[in-house]
Amino acid sequence: MPYIKLEDRPQYEAYIKNVVTELQAGNELDEEEVAEFAKKVPLAGHANYIISSIIWRLFDAKPSYTYGNDLISAVEDVKSCLANKNAWTDQASVPFYVFLKRLCYGFKGNFKGVRGMLACVVLEFYRRRLGIYEDQVIGKNGDI
Repeated sequence: MPYIKLEDRPQYEAYIKNVVTELQAGNELDEEEVAEFAKKVPLAGHANYIISSIIWRLFDAKPSYTYGNDLISAVEDVKSCLANKNAWTDQASVPFYVFLKRLCYGFKGNFKGVRGMLACVVLEFYRRRLGIYEDQVIGKNGDI
């Protein structure tokens, strides 16, 4: 889960802000810098916190059902790449996807653990962001 201790969060804040700014501008981040950063991050909670923070900030800056699904799709594609050992998907040109794949390949630990962590990222993003957005749209447009 992404809810690491409050005192552990500031060490990642500058990196998260930089990544969000670069991704919003449509820029790719340097592959080696991303991999070096990932090597320093404990897998599971801290990795989940970083990825969740980035996804939530990207979504909050541009909330839409389509964009939320695009973010989820990128995470799911990276999970698939990890399962298939380096297979790239059709999202290979999307900066968020490229960043996330580079980050996940740089994490210490096994790919199964990273894939499990990414599954939790998606579930929590849906529960805490996209699902709430859907409820707001239901209130505006009516239920099915």
